[in-house]
Amino acid sequence: MFFQQLLNGISVGSMYSLLAVGFSLVYNILGIVNFSHGAMIAIGTYLSYWCVRYLRFPVPLALVIAVIGAGLASMGTERATLRPLRRRGQSSVFFFIASLTVFNLVAALLTYISKGNIESYPSAFLTGSFTFRGLMIPRIDVVMLVIAILSLMCLTYVLFRTRIGLAIRAASYNLKAAQLMGINIDWVVAGTFLMAGLLAGIGGSLLGVKYAVYADIGNMVFKAFFSCMVGGLGNLTGAIWGGLLIGLLETFTCAYISSSVSPAITFTVLIVLLLLRPQGLSGRVTEEKI
Repeated sequence: MFFQQLLNGISVGSMYSLLAVGFSLVYNILGIVNFSHGAMIAIGTYLSYWCVRYLRFPVPLALVIAVIGAGLASMGTERATLRPLRRRGQSSVFFFIASLTVFNLVAALLTYISKGNIESYPSAFLTGSFTFRGLMIPRIDVVMLVIAILSLMCLTYVLFRTRIGLAIRAASYNLKAAQLMGINIDWVVAGTFLMAGLLAGIGGSLLGVKYAVYADIGNMVFKAFFSCMVGGLGNLTGAIWGGLLIGLLETFTCAYISSSVSPAITFTVLIVLLLLRPQGLSGRVTEEKI
């Protein structure tokens, strides 16, 4: 029982980690709390579901389409709403308001389209489980964990082995200095939002497969935000650990106490942790961001 819950917590936490890393990427570049990330989570979830339900696509193909769609939607959101504010030199509060407006707008549209219904995937894909030394391991948990690891490995490669990754790391330290060095900031920010949207699409789609599809699934962005706070806002490694911690806390409190009090217990523990370590689990403020 314990090891089954441990695996479940790690698999769910790995999805939270993906969402948190995408959230943290944008914060690294612009220094803003980007709640439009929640809209990308919801878009990825519903694109995947609609492809399976109405277009009869296989779930793997639907997931790929949803991830690409969420990435493009994220980049389009930056281009349409946040870039004009950045070029005008607006303060971060305007970015926050704009991103929150996008988040609420998408949630309202999805609520209207879905009529507030909670849906589930009609396909039997990823159902069932493996048996390993007496443990019943759900197939979806294994797939979520493997995809999360591969996604983070790909992100690491992009950040540390490509020119765009070098530009992103330079911009994360000082945006204006990077621009003076000849880096195209518009492309860097657009690329960052694209990667954040891809991660949101992966996390949202797989969480939709595991649990359910509903209009407020974009609220997962708050868990991504709390994961970043726990790990150290602006630190990607800390965001990963923060997401895993929240996933484990939720899973064990649901299994051994009650699902109704799980959020209260989880956030109480997180508040205590932040009071003891305001800088987060990473142990540093944000001096070394990536």
